[in-house]
Amino acid sequence: MLMDVGLSLLLMTAFGLHVVSLPANWVMLVLFAFGAWAGIHAAGVGTWAVLVAAAGVGEGLEWWLQDRQARRAGASAKGSFLAMLGAFGGALLGAPIAFGLGGLVGAVAGAYFGCLVGELLQGVSWRLAHEAAFGALSGRVGGMVAKMVLGAVMLALMLGRIWEG
Repeated sequence: MLMDVGLSLLLMTAFGLHVVSLPANWVMLVLFAFGAWAGIHAAGVGTWAVLVAAAGVGEGLEWWLQDRQARRAGASAKGSFLAMLGAFGGALLGAPIAFGLGGLVGAVAGAYFGCLVGELLQGVSWRLAHEAAFGALSGRVGGMVAKMVLGAVMLALMLGRIWEG
């Protein structure tokens, strides 16, 4: 019972890593694997397949939506790539600010400014570069939300397996 509570609290805390733009779904997966190893739960192959797929799809969606929205808004391949680098760098630089909340803001701002710089370096007008960068920003936000929703599904499935029977 105490181990169940402890693992549940660790999983919920790991889910909170989304707020600081860290790979929360993968951390939850590792913690859940530890729980299986420690005998806290006995999730089947189907559960593991769903969890791994959800974590992978979450990561993929986060980056794909950012790229898709940036491209739809007129970003070049270079602008979209720099948006991805900017999001990663912004998350890292922002993480120590405001108890980690800066990581979220940093990722979104990094996507915007990365794309903006990428487009301006190619001689695109300020207006068009801004439109492309705003596309990257909106895609980043959408991707983060999609990843968090999948993380919430993963968390619910994990907690269900821990507390069943």
